[in-house]
Amino acid sequence: MAASVPAEATRRRYKKLLARFAAQPVPVWVRGFRGPFEEPGCDVAQIFEASVAKGDSKASLFEWASQYMDGDGLSNIVVPVMRFDGDGRADIHYGLLLGDPSDAAKLARENPTKDPGHFPFKVQGIVLEAEEQSWREQRAHLSSAFLPGQQLKPLLPTLQRGVSELLDRWAGLQGPLEAHDELHHAALDFFLQAMIGAKGLLPPTPRESLAIREAFNLDGVNLEDLPRTEATRLEFALRVLRCGATPPGPLLERLLSIDDDEKRVSSVKDFLTAGHDTTAHTLEWVLLELARHPEVQEACRMEAESIFGELGGRSLCYEDLLRFEVTSAVIFETLRLWGPAWTVFRRELTADRSFGGRVGGVTVPQGTAVNFWFYGHHHSAKLWGPDACEFRPLSRDFSDAELQRGTSRTPSSERFHPFSLPGRDCMGKNFSLMEMRLLLPQMLCRFRVQLAEPWRQQLEGLKCGSGDLFHGLIQKPGPAKPPKGLCFELEPLHLASQLPSARELTAMERSRL
Repeated sequence: MAASVPAEATRRRYKKLLARFAAQPVPVWVRGFRGPFEEPGCDVAQIFEASVAKGDSKASLFEWASQYMDGDGLSNIVVPVMRFDGDGRADIHYGLLLGDPSDAAKLARENPTKDPGHFPFKVQGIVLEAEEQSWREQRAHLSSAFLPGQQLKPLLPTLQRGVSELLDRWAGLQGPLEAHDELHHAALDFFLQAMIGAKGLLPPTPRESLAIREAFNLDGVNLEDLPRTEATRLEFALRVLRCGATPPGPLLERLLSIDDDEKRVSSVKDFLTAGHDTTAHTLEWVLLELARHPEVQEACRMEAESIFGELGGRSLCYEDLLRFEVTSAVIFETLRLWGPAWTVFRRELTADRSFGGRVGGVTVPQGTAVNFWFYGHHHSAKLWGPDACEFRPLSRDFSDAELQRGTSRTPSSERFHPFSLPGRDCMGKNFSLMEMRLLLPQMLCRFRVQLAEPWRQQLEGLKCGSGDLFHGLIQKPGPAKPPKGLCFELEPLHLASQLPSARELTAMERSRL
């Protein structure tokens, strides 16, 4: 959860928390790890206060990981975390940040329990459900909505029509493409049409959908914004449940069968955020990197032109999507470099566990909050080579499994887990990949993508992991994302003639697909 800079009215509350934190003895296990508390006699209150002042927790975690993690960011450190008890009272605790890939993978498999102290209220939706048995029951019930063959494959015509309509609208834009609003609007609309089965739930334009999108945007996952947007979230979630889609989409069908009203509504709100926001952020980064690397953009375009030429005018089927290997490499390299999940929602240890410390294993007590430092895994020169912080999709040494070559299994290895680690990873991962593999090749056949001014000059020096531009981006709440207002010029191309229009798709191959 993002830790926003406290307003003046809340500083007194922080002062009391800091005083109480500083007065407590440092647990013995904390001394077994490196981190900002490692210096004897350090001012623990000042350490936490300075981290809050940075604007977002990931900025502090990046600084601490860079300073204290040994082995190229692949060790474990102790960091401060804010947690809430069952009555909503806040306190500061010592938590563990896992940079060691093997420790992270083992914990992900064996300890799926989320930290119930994320928010000052109980959360029952699938994403943050802390009670393990309840989560397992929800996961088993809802995850079947995202099975590639049985559920996602029949949705491709719906997504294809949405993509064609979107690209037709972009072709008529009078000016540059405003990436954030356009992509977030499109991703949420695609999700509603395909997984819920209802067209028209979202207002037709990005301007009209702004209030809804802001309510379900990860930028708003902080305590200051939640009360302001809760009424919009609740109202729209109820609209989704009552939309009367016939037949209902695979996810809506399962949501409607949840008996508990609170869990049903909470899960809808979770999916409306997770089902579009991270995909849209990833697409923003993809377009930015393609605009900055025209040779990569051209490689994607040549691949798409060749595949569409072989199709001879027929629309894509689900099996065709894995043929876009260059596009897939671009997507996965973007997820590695700029992926939205530097960390995830914390876990709480359900038993004492041993983790690699300064020297050997250190036993960390039950109840400790633990998180994963995925940024370190994805940017380690030890794991990826000296160009780990550069965009190199055409030469990156991804394994076949990491690129989904010869398999439909979602990529996950100790060094690369763009959808989190197995055990409690993203249920919508295959839907997200289907969207991106469908949109990008067709977009690049219709348009050449270039940064609009003044962004071309302003972002010229952007480099992942260093520089003022990078540090400015990570201080903002939510996932690391391109600057708001980023715009692209779309130059029309002749290759669009190979693609079926939205009107043609209405009559083409629906039953076969």
